[in-house]
Amino acid sequence: MENNHDIKIFLVDDDPFCLSLYDGHLRNLGYHDISKFDNGFSCLEAIGQKPDIIFIDQTMEGLTGIDVLKRIKYKDPDIYTVFVSGIEDIKIAINSIKNGAFDFIIKNEDVLKKMEKVMKEIITIQLTLKKKPQEIYF
Repeated sequence: MENNHDIKIFLVDDDPFCLSLYDGHLRNLGYHDISKFDNGFSCLEAIGQKPDIIFIDQTMEGLTGIDVLKRIKYKDPDIYTVFVSGIEDIKIAINSIKNGAFDFIIKNEDVLKKMEKVMKEIITIQLTLKKKPQEIYF
């Protein structure tokens, strides 16, 4: 991930408007390796593509976001998963974090700013983890 924009992103939402909005915003920020899924099943089928970050809606037909999150974390615990939900429910937010979500974003007028902020946080963490640790001498 030398170039921050080489990050592979999955967007999972059953609302075509939201998928298009998120995709367009991230592309305007310079991210181009973006795959869109309208349900959790198709996201899980493509998990072998090894996305770095997955933005996932909580309320979808078939599998809920929590169901998908649990399966993602089982297959690859290192994938950063961020919930984007229209439901402002602290129980859902806490449950998502307990199950390994990096963050929980409410779908409102600030959703794109919040997505951009969480992207920067994840990139900073990734870059920090890639730095070679300093040798410690006693």
